[in-house]
Amino acid sequence: MHLRRHADKYDQCRRKGAVIRRYWKEANAGSKAAALKFAAHVAAWIAFSPLKRRRPQEIELKLLAKFLAKLGRLPRGRLKKILPATQEVLQSASHEEVGDSWVQARNNLKKQVDRLKHLCSRPTAYADDPWPQLSTVFENGVEAAAADAEQE
Repeated sequence: MHLRRHADKYDQCRRKGAVIRRYWKEANAGSKAAALKFAAHVAAWIAFSPLKRRRPQEIELKLLAKFLAKLGRLPRGRLKKILPATQEVLQSASHEEVGDSWVQARNNLKKQVDRLKHLCSRPTAYADDPWPQLSTVFENGVEAAAADAEQE
């Protein structure tokens, strides 16, 4: 399922709490492979939230941070492609629009993303790794990163 469709399905879901609980359970007990899959889904929820005219929920930020912490390695596949768009959404919210706990959750998530970017910038990273070129992804915006992630 493409990430945009997955995000649309989540946005239309009336039982978001049940979905969050299921994903939280996976974050606690699932494998790293499952964490990679579910992290891409949660990142898509966040990345596509402005298209739905909503701000990402604090619990979504915490959930993605939990998945990224569990990975402990370089992101791959769809997650690697959608994370820059997710980060762009996080940077766009001002402190006045949200509460302190949301800002704290956002900062924790940013730390996890920065940790992954640091891993990618080490000399052992692959030459075709897109993280060192994040500035070009940010110039293209959410739509370009999302379209790229959906092609995979």
